[in-house]
Amino acid sequence: MQAHRVRCSGFVDERRSRGGEIVYALRLRIDGRRPRVTLGTAREGWTRAAAEEKLRDTLGALRGGVALDVLFPPPETGPGGPSAEPTLAEVMDDYLADRRGSVSDRTLAADRWAIAHLRPSWGDRRPSEATPQLVDRFRRQKVAEAEALRARIEAGERPMEERSYMRRSDGARVIRRQPRKSLGPRSINTLIQTLATLLDVAMERSDVEFAANAARGPRRKIRLVRPALRSFLEVDQVWALLDAASARERRLAADRPDAYRCRVILSSLTLGGLRIAELLALERGLVNLGADVIQTSRSKTAAGYREIDVIFAALHQDLAEHLARPSCYATARDLLVPSANGRRLSASNVRQRVLAKTVVEANDLLRQRGVPEIVDCTPHTLRRTYISLLLAAGCDPAYVQQQVGHTDPTLTLRIYQQLLKRKRREEYRTRVNDLLGTSPAALSRLPEAAREAELGPNSGPNSLLGAS
Repeated sequence: MQAHRVRCSGFVDERRSRGGEIVYALRLRIDGRRPRVTLGTAREGWTRAAAEEKLRDTLGALRGGVALDVLFPPPETGPGGPSAEPTLAEVMDDYLADRRGSVSDRTLAADRWAIAHLRPSWGDRRPSEATPQLVDRFRRQKVAEAEALRARIEAGERPMEERSYMRRSDGARVIRRQPRKSLGPRSINTLIQTLATLLDVAMERSDVEFAANAARGPRRKIRLVRPALRSFLEVDQVWALLDAASARERRLAADRPDAYRCRVILSSLTLGGLRIAELLALERGLVNLGADVIQTSRSKTAAGYREIDVIFAALHQDLAEHLARPSCYATARDLLVPSANGRRLSASNVRQRVLAKTVVEANDLLRQRGVPEIVDCTPHTLRRTYISLLLAAGCDPAYVQQQVGHTDPTLTLRIYQQLLKRKRREEYRTRVNDLLGTSPAALSRLPEAAREAELGPNSGPNSLLGAS
C-alpha cells in the first residue's frame, strides 16, 4: 500500500506587531490546510535568513511524513504559560478552506468579500481579545467610511477604484475595475454577522477559550427600518415598456444587424419571471415552445433548476420571432441573448443599455397615453411584475412560488396581499356605487377614462394572457 504523499508549500510571513517588533512566522499550506506557525521576534534573534532556512527544513520534514505537531509542539497553556491561541487571520483562512467545496461559488465569494473587509481590523487579533466595545468601534468605523465616500461622490470627486476578479464564460480570469461603493447598513450588518460566525468557529477549537461571542446580540448591528414593498408595473406600463422595446430594437437594427434584442430580453424578464442571471445564461436549446416550457440553466436558490411554463401569449410570440431569426453568432453555447462578440452579456449591460434606456422611451409613451410613468425600474421589478400578473390572473400562490423558484413564500404572499387589498377595494367601491348610486353631476366632472371605469368595465387590451 502506497503511503500518502503530503502536498505542502509555504512562505515566510514577516509582520510588525503593535509594539513595533518584527515577528517572523511560517505560512504553510498542507493538503488544503493553511496553518500559521509563529517563530519569534527579531529581538529573540530571528532574522529573515534564519526564517527561510527554517521554512526549508520544515517543508522537507513534512514531505518526509513528519507531522506538523511533532515539528512544532503546541506550548502548554496555564498560569504563566504562553498562549497557543491562533489569530483571527488563521481562523479566517481555515474557515475559507473548510467552506471551499461545501458551499456554492456564489456563497464562497460572499464569504471572501466579507473577510476581505474584516481582515485589516481583526486579522492580527486573538479571538479572546474581541469585546463588544471593539465590535461597536468597528461598526462606527465602517459607517464613517461609508459617509465619507458618499460625501466625496456628492462633491463631484472621483471615488477610489476597487479591483475584483471574475471568470468569463470561456474560463479566462479577468480583472474588473469599478468605483468603490459605500457600504450600506445591510452590508455592515453582514460583516458583523460574519465576524460572529468566525468567533463561533474559534470557540470550537481546543486552543481557544472565551466565554461569550462579542459580536452576537441585536445591539451590535445597525437597526434596519423594513422598507415598503417595492412596486411592480401595472398592465398599461408593461405594454408601454414592450412597445418601446420593439421601437428601440427596430431603430438599432437599422444601423447594427447584431443589435441587442431589447424586446425578448424585457419580455422574458417581465412575462417569464426569469432572474437576470438565469436569462443571460439561458441557451436556445432550453426554450421549448412546442411544450411552452423554458428550462433554466442557472439558479440562485436551493429550489434548483426548474421548468417555467410559457403562459403569456406575448412571451410565446416574442420568443418564437427571436428564435426564427438567423443567429448572428457562432458560439459553442449558443446563448439566447449573447453580447456583440458572441459571449455572455453582463447584467450591468442589460440594466444600463437595455432596461434604463427603454424605460425612458416607455415613459414618453405613457405620458402620451395619460398613464403614470415607470419609476425606479430594475430587473427585479420586472420579476415582481410577473408574480403580480400571475396572481391577478387567478393563479394559485403555491404555483406562482414554484414558477419563480422561491423556497420562501414571503415575497409571493406579500404581493398577493397587496393585490387582494386592491381587488377588495374595487369590489367595495362597486358595491357602494350600486347601493347609493353615483350622482350625474359628479359623473360629469370625471375625465373620460374615469367615467368609463365608473360606468362599466374597460374594454382595452388589459389582458396579457391572450395577447398575440
